[in-house]
Amino acid sequence: MSFVMKGRTKSNAEAVNEYLKSIHEAEAAENRKKDMIDLYPDQELMNSHFFDSISKQNQLREDATRFMSFKDEVHKELMFHFLENVVFDPIQEQSMMNSHQREVLANAIVDYINENDIYGILDTMESGNIYLNEIASYITEAADNIIANAEEKKKEGLSDEDAYTIENDKINDFINNAKGVIPDSYIDKIMDRVKDATDDFIDENRKNKSAIKNIYDAAKEKVEMADGDPELQQEAVRMAKIQENKLFSAPTNVFGQMMRIVTESVHLIKPMTESYTNHTTNKIDFNKLQGDVEVLYTFMEALNTLGLVEANEQYIKDTLDNMRDSIENIDIVDTLDPAGEKKVPKEKDQNPNDDDDNNPSNDFITISNSLG
Repeated sequence: MSFVMKGRTKSNAEAVNEYLKSIHEAEAAENRKKDMIDLYPDQELMNSHFFDSISKQNQLREDATRFMSFKDEVHKELMFHFLENVVFDPIQEQSMMNSHQREVLANAIVDYINENDIYGILDTMESGNIYLNEIASYITEAADNIIANAEEKKKEGLSDEDAYTIENDKINDFINNAKGVIPDSYIDKIMDRVKDATDDFIDENRKNKSAIKNIYDAAKEKVEMADGDPELQQEAVRMAKIQENKLFSAPTNVFGQMMRIVTESVHLIKPMTESYTNHTTNKIDFNKLQGDVEVLYTFMEALNTLGLVEANEQYIKDTLDNMRDSIENIDIVDTLDPAGEKKVPKEKDQNPNDDDDNNPSNDFITISNSLG
């Protein structure tokens, strides 16, 4: 395996400035030649030259902007295919992701690339482990080749639309070169960490379900012993709910926190409720919900394991906050009843597998309705 350490990639602003500077210098030299030929141009000619110069500068800026936009697009496209086809292709196969989950993963990759500076990601790769460094060199090499071909097409007179294209064979060549660079041990480590997180969540969920049952069994006995006294019955239910809330406010792992955020949102936000409703049973499809959260958690764990991000406490907090904020930004007007109060579904009624110990929804189920 060979790899080349690259220098820092220029930012868009630096590249545009250098591009424009070279054009301006060439234009200035040409103007000096013209001035030596005609030392006394008339005013009309000077005005014409001035406006022509302004027009040329504007055109150059437009050309530079289009060029830099294409340059960004090329690097982003290559980064996407590195993540999807090199890193996550074997993970998708091992996890037996369905088409919906693959779409969720692809969207997560696109969001990551768009929300971060593509050249900053490349800098991280170039200064990271030898595998990321080698992939970064492949991305840079492939991008340079694609961009050079586009510039040649422009010189031949092709339009921007025809010249600034990314050919499939160039992408396929990159994928073939990049495959095999990341060792299988990294993929195995990612899969193991995801399995550990989901197993811990399922085990915690099973214990929570058992604890809730005990809480409400005890409360039901107190209700029966109250001999019809409404105050004692209400107090028994109130205390049971307090214990239940304490149980669910207890610390959980990152996967569990992600499940809480998404599950609570599915119960409150109409578009998410519709998305996760099994329209045959008219109940929330919690298997689909957990599957989507597993995909998102796998993506985050992969970035951490590869060294693209440092999943420290602050990063995890920021990720969960961003996840919560993005969900809260969904239009929730339709989740309000005419009185302006949130319509919260009865969680027990929404549960399709009440006796399934592995059902993630049990982390949010109350059984207080059974107390009458």
